[in-house]
Amino acid sequence: MASANKRKKQPTPSPRVYCGELHFTDADEQIEVSRLIVREDRIAFELLTEWGLGGHWRFCDVAKLLPNGAFLSDDVVGTEMIGKTGGHKSAPVHFRFEIEKQSDLRIQITGILFLRGEANRFAGKLKKFTPRNCS
Repeated sequence: MASANKRKKQPTPSPRVYCGELHFTDADEQIEVSRLIVREDRIAFELLTEWGLGGHWRFCDVAKLLPNGAFLSDDVVGTEMIGKTGGHKSAPVHFRFEIEKQSDLRIQITGILFLRGEANRFAGKLKKFTPRNCS
């Protein structure tokens, strides 16, 4: 990840929607990204993870653009997924996303999930969302 002083690539003006998997760098686990909607000043996301919390947890929120070019979403509470119904709520987590590269077809993301004082890094490439390749 680049230094805090280096500004990351800014998203394009029109919204773009991506999906796919991101991977934690220090664990053999992944984040399933149902939707990542990138706009100039924010990223809306819906994702499913099991890392660090046990079980499967769904998180949805909007990360806002910071002055350094990263996007931050504070105090996101996940819902435990049990079958097709929601269960318990998670402790608040924070998501930080950085766009490394972006095109119409793909986006390369790095980021950090902050949970209970621990920083868990993740990274990966997502593909353009279509119902066929992101169901």
